[in-house]
Amino acid sequence: MTVWNQLRSWLNATLGRSRMENEMDAELRFHIESFAEDLVRGGMARQEAMRRARLEFGGIDRTKEECREARGVNVFDSLLQDLRHTFRTLRRNPGFTFIVVLTLALGIGANTAIFSVVNSLALRPLPVRDPSRLVVVAQQTQDSSFLGFLSYADLLDYRASSDAFSEMAGFTIDFAGLSTGARARRIAVGYVTGNYFSMLGVQAYMGRLILPTEGQHLGADPVVVLGYTLWQTEFAGAPDIVGKNVKLNGRRFTVIGVADKSFRGTVSILELDAYVPLSMVSLDPRLENLLAKRDARELQVLAYPKPNVSLERAEASLNLVEAQLEKEYPETNHAVKMRVIHERLARPTPSVSTHLPLVISLFLMLAGLVLLVACVNVANLVLVRATLRQKEIAVRTSLGAAPLRIACQLVTESVVLAFLGGVVGTFFGFAASRLLAAVRLPGDLPARFDFPLDWRVFTFAFLIALMTGVLTGLTPIFRALRTNLSDTLREGGRSLSGGTERHRIRNVLVVAQVCLSFVLLITAGLFVRSLGRAQSSYLGFDPNNVLNLSMDPSQSGYDMTRTKSFYKDLEDRVRALPGVESASLALSVPLGDSNQGTKIYRDTSSRPEELLQAFYNAVEPTYFQTMRIPLARGRTFTLADDEATPRVAMVNETVASRLWPGEDPIGKQFSFKGPQGPYVEVVGVTRNGKYVFIGEDPQNFFYVPASQNFTSARTLQIRTSVLPVAMRRNVEQQIHALDPDLPIYAVQTMEHSLGGANGFFLIRMGALFALILGLLGLTLAIVGVYGVVSYAASQRTHEIGIRMALGAEPRAILRMTLGSGVFLLLVGVSIGCVLAIAVGWTMKSLLFGIHPTDPLTFATVGFLLGSTAILACYIPARRAMRVDPMVALRYE
Repeated sequence: MTVWNQLRSWLNATLGRSRMENEMDAELRFHIESFAEDLVRGGMARQEAMRRARLEFGGIDRTKEECREARGVNVFDSLLQDLRHTFRTLRRNPGFTFIVVLTLALGIGANTAIFSVVNSLALRPLPVRDPSRLVVVAQQTQDSSFLGFLSYADLLDYRASSDAFSEMAGFTIDFAGLSTGARARRIAVGYVTGNYFSMLGVQAYMGRLILPTEGQHLGADPVVVLGYTLWQTEFAGAPDIVGKNVKLNGRRFTVIGVADKSFRGTVSILELDAYVPLSMVSLDPRLENLLAKRDARELQVLAYPKPNVSLERAEASLNLVEAQLEKEYPETNHAVKMRVIHERLARPTPSVSTHLPLVISLFLMLAGLVLLVACVNVANLVLVRATLRQKEIAVRTSLGAAPLRIACQLVTESVVLAFLGGVVGTFFGFAASRLLAAVRLPGDLPARFDFPLDWRVFTFAFLIALMTGVLTGLTPIFRALRTNLSDTLREGGRSLSGGTERHRIRNVLVVAQVCLSFVLLITAGLFVRSLGRAQSSYLGFDPNNVLNLSMDPSQSGYDMTRTKSFYKDLEDRVRALPGVESASLALSVPLGDSNQGTKIYRDTSSRPEELLQAFYNAVEPTYFQTMRIPLARGRTFTLADDEATPRVAMVNETVASRLWPGEDPIGKQFSFKGPQGPYVEVVGVTRNGKYVFIGEDPQNFFYVPASQNFTSARTLQIRTSVLPVAMRRNVEQQIHALDPDLPIYAVQTMEHSLGGANGFFLIRMGALFALILGLLGLTLAIVGVYGVVSYAASQRTHEIGIRMALGAEPRAILRMTLGSGVFLLLVGVSIGCVLAIAVGWTMKSLLFGIHPTDPLTFATVGFLLGSTAILACYIPARRAMRVDPMVALRYE
């Protein structure tokens, strides 16, 4: 085009602009007045009709702006105009805005809360050097999926012989009694190798940390590093704490420093109170053999692979070392496979690495389904609103607004709504994460649930809000851009219901809502049913009316003789209390957090592959009466089973059947100390029960007399004839009468103890999460079904009036209106069944005693969803049935 032609085009456009705008004004006024006349004929006052008509078409100034934009206004100005118009439009429709924002807030809030948990458990890095390279080293025994810890001797060999790692460090966690002179309390202590802090790059807040040269010899270097929180709470943040002496389990330690405020240990959900060198494990009788015995596998091992060394190569390097160790130490290192796992996938222990990705994926998927249901619901609402705005869009298009310009406006409205929902949803997510952070495990395990909304959570919320805005805006955009202008303008404001294609889109959205809600409810139902099965399962003991109190006199400096005397006096005092039926002392409680594992040797010729991995408990003769553990055969322990008599044991039915299949186990012998003994004689067999984890398969378990197997830490268990909590104060008074400074911990009923991490806690939390998400999905789906059926009924008002005027019965109108909703419900449930079965099979390993296709769950969910959805359809259908034919005929 020549310069002259360009100039002529510009002059024509400039000189003709006023005339064009006048023509636009005239045409737009014609359509506004036409629409207002229709409203007046429908019974609306003229002034109100004109106001509604102007709001419906957005105003003359807005249309002129669009036409100018079509001739070339810069993008920034265009965006500002879209935003101004969007906020004006939303302000004029507060009901629509509130419903959409609340719907999206529920979906985004659920996702934000779930993601904050996932972020804390698996994504947020530890405050250490180069956390992305940090790995966990674990051992896996033959024919077992359990990933266990390492022994100190193995750690030294791997560190010396493997060429794939730059550094390896180990730690183990236990409790100790802290005495500052005024009082004693129990704290969580990390026993760490000397290079623990230097490898991780942790800095001291005050003083110094444990050095690589410290802790190499048993009993050496009695120094302690305090955690920041303990320093603040127990020592009031004293600036002169470094160099002071404290007592741990009655032994004097020198405080050398305070750990950095951000460092709480390397177990994600635990906050340690103090750190001591690994050489001080002699403080704890349970760990006294850690440095000496190769099969004392108590160390959690962290490592940094060398640069450019993959996990597979690191694993292969360790397995080469392990093969050599198996030749040298066949009794302790037989059929052991080494595993290397990213630290983020081994939280809190390596054993969860096989299930953690599945659990995370499952709950993110469920939260995503809730968001998807919310998006579908909003898309339906926006689609209905876009249908009502077709007249406005058609006029703007006819007056020169480009299709892309209209699409931008609609996308802007959807994105603004989504971001408003995202802001509100983030507050919902924050509130939910605070509630989750308030959850506490039974007992005094130093668990810390902290789910802050850091940049990852905010980025996630921003992205899903943006994605939601785009998803909810796509359908109305397609509908708006495919509008037939001549047909729409020719309707003159009358029926805007449109054809079958528009109904088809809404119907597909309703089917999707029902389908996704059905999957959510089935998942929730399976988890709830699984919880019910777990709670009603046979535990092997009676947890009712039992009070637990744990203590460890060695934390106050007691020796063996004094500890035995203390426990004897305590039992005599407690049994004399009114309301006490029986009382006993045990090393651990069922499904607690202090289970003892070992290997069983049948005789001195036992081969490594024949060894049976088992757990055990050291108990008193009255333990079986207190816990009401049924005896299958033989006898229980007696007072005569003491240090002066031959060693005895009781096994459960699983051990008996695996060690001596088809034989009488009474009188048989085995050792759990090593092939050389000492050997114990089986005197009784108990029924199977639950010992370590509520979801475990039949577990190998045996009991030994506490009088023949001394332990300082024990749990006093009291069966009462009254409420156990009513006995707590009296029992604590008896303990403090014997020693006022002895720390007492984990004071709780046995029923409350079963809610711990090894009991019902995880199943309950999973069921609660799934149930909340399922109910959210159900609510959103029902609102969506109601809205669509109600809208469809209102759009058919004229048709209904004609039918009734021609003699149609109200029941026929009810069936016609209700039938469409029920049909959509059946289609959605049918598709949902297929998807729910697929989802159920993926989470089969997380269910307890429930099949993924449990008929009762499917039937219950089908009835719940069906009945509520039919009710949602019935309300607008009944309203349509009562339409006055004369009013309906005037409707259009």
